Amino acid sequence: MNKLLKFLTPAKPADATAFRGVGIAWASGDIVPEFAGRRTFSAEVHMTAGPRKADDQGLGEDAGGFLLAGNQMGFWVADGTSESAVIGSQFSSRRLAQDLGREFADAFRRTRRQNPNFPELVVSGVISAVIDRWSNTLDDLMGTADGRDLLDQAFALDPDDLAMTGCTHHSHLDFSATFLCGRLSTEGALDYAISGDCKLLAHGRKAARISYPESRLFLRLRRMDSDSYRFITSDPRDLKVGGVADVTLVAAGSDGIGRLDAMMAAQLGHLPSNTIRDNLSRYRPSTHDDKTLVVIELEDDA
Repeated sequence: MNKLLKFLTPAKPADATAFRGVGIAWASGDIVPEFAGRRTFSAEVHMTAGPRKADDQGLGEDAGGFLLAGNQMGFWVADGTSESAVIGSQFSSRRLAQDLGREFADAFRRTRRQNPNFPELVVSGVISAVIDRWSNTLDDLMGTADGRDLLDQAFALDPDDLAMTGCTHHSHLDFSATFLCGRLSTEGALDYAISGDCKLLAHGRKAARISYPESRLFLRLRRMDSDSYRFITSDPRDLKVGGVADVTLVAAGSDGIGRLDAMMAAQLGHLPSNTIRDNLSRYRPSTHDDKTLVVIELEDDA
């Protein structure tokens, strides 16, 4: 954030929230006026659905978005694993991708004044919250006869598998998603967390391309016995976390964007940002997959 330009001491309004939009902050009942350097976020989301899989009638597996809170912009991209287990409308990899994004947005909004350690925010505020939400939904299903039937049908093996394994039910079902989230401040400080083959491009004094394809987040629903199910999860420490300073542009995408991040990295610093944005609309990734790209630019006001 640039130097403070002015200090004002207006009378504190009855509803302090009315002044949030103009950069005046109130803390502990005292006047703490802040006029930050004039910088503006410009954000866009580009999304394209890939070809649908067999018997797939719903939305794509990608989910992405951004959220402005105070002097920080939060963003996320998640991609649910295709052709994985589905249990009613309650559990699927697509639903996992959506819930990861929703929980990140909620945690980012809720903790914006505390400015928590970013890995802690993601692990305790997002991943743990998703596990709690899914576990509560599982308890609700187990509490009804229809819910127990739904779970039993989802775990039942078809006759061919039964003949080969001698088992009547799957031991577990997996739901997984790649996940990338971050926050960018008006000072150009970027914090990020990434799991799976999402892609992150951070550009400032130099361009940094970041990916972490070795892992992804998953929830495994294990059948303990005929009347008991339990969720376990991948180790949150598998997340790749980091930070980049002096960032002016962020591009976060699912793996479906192909080499779009490389194309942008090659153009940044050589072409005006408006031209690069125009080029985005002409780029045709060769991947047969859903494609999501979140672009955030930090601009100095004229």
